[in-house]
Order: sequence, then structure tokens, then C-alpha cells
Amino acid sequence: LRTPFVGIMGYAELLKETVEDTEALEFAEGIIESSTRLKETLTNILDLAKIESEKIEVKREKIEIRNVIEKSVNLYIKSAEMKGLTVNTDIQFDKLIILTDAKLLRDILNNLFSNAVKYTNCGSIDIISEVEKKEKEELLTIKVKDTGIGISKEKLDTIWEEFRQASEGLQRNFEGTGLGLTITKKYTELLGGRIYVESQ
Repeated sequence: LRTPFVGIMGYAELLKETVEDTEALEFAEGIIESSTRLKETLTNILDLAKIESEKIEVKREKIEIRNVIEKSVNLYIKSAEMKGLTVNTDIQFDKLIILTDAKLLRDILNNLFSNAVKYTNCGSIDIISEVEKKEKEELLTIKVKDTGIGISKEKLDTIWEEFRQASEGLQRNFEGTGLGLTITKKYTELLGGRIYVESQ
């Protein structure tokens, strides 16, 4: 299903490189942007279908968590800076090896960091990670804190539902399928973790 979109994007990229007319260049860029969004939407739908049909296999391996967090943060530094946002990373341990599925964890972090940048128009984004001791357990926590638009109390549960956003309907200001956080929550639970939101 993704292959046709990759083909369209490839031809549009070639077209963008060959045309000189300003209007034609805008058309080519529009095709690329729309195709990219459609491909991302399709990827989310396919990921959700895999989860619901229990086709996702968790492949646990030893990973160095600090490295994974820092690499994921670096993917969004540029887009945050372009919006004038400050990104602060506070990882409260030097080296920590955990047993988890690296791909699923990266997808979780990327969704959270992407949303933080998307929904924050001014201020900062803080990524805080630490090991918390609770009774006989040691829990790794990763917090993504931003000065974005916030979510009203009655909408806090809505954000985890499929195809839902806190800002819905005709006045919706942010594009998206409303699948990112649904997938993030399901991936977190597959890895034996818990995700929650606090907002004002």
C-alpha cells in the first residue's frame, strides 16, 4: 500500500528538480507534502491494525537508554528551534542498560517529542528521565513537559482514543489523524509500561 506513495513522491521530487516555473515548483512541493502526510497516515493505520490483530511481536534486547533518548531528541531539535522553542534535556543517570524493544520505544519517544513541538508555539520543551524507586521496584520514567496549549480536564481521556484529538471539529487548529497517541499508549503497554498525561 505504501509503494504507490513512494513512487508519487519520487516522481514529484524529480519534477521539482527539473521545473523552473515558480507556480509549477509550488505544485510539485504540494504533491510531495500531501503524499508524505498520506503515507504517514497510512503507516499509522497499518500500525494500529497490526496492534489490534496482535501481529506485533515485541523483540526485547539490551539497549543503552540514554543514547536512545538523546538520538530521538536530536531529530526534533531543528524543528523546535525554527519555532523559537528552547529544548532542555535532563537525563539523571550516566549509563543505564534496559531490556526492551528498541524500535517500539523509539516510536513512543518520537510521537511524544513530535507532539510537544507541534502543540507548543512559544516557550520550552523539557525531557526529563530518571530512575525512581518504588517499594522493591526500580522504574525508569521519561517525562516530556512543554509550555504548549494544554488540554482541558474533560479531554484528557479523549487523546488516547483512535481518530480523536483534544481540538476537534471545524475549529481544529492542528492537522493529524488522531492516531499517534493511541499507538503510543498501546506500544507502552506492550512493553509493560504506563503512560499518562497531566495538564492545565
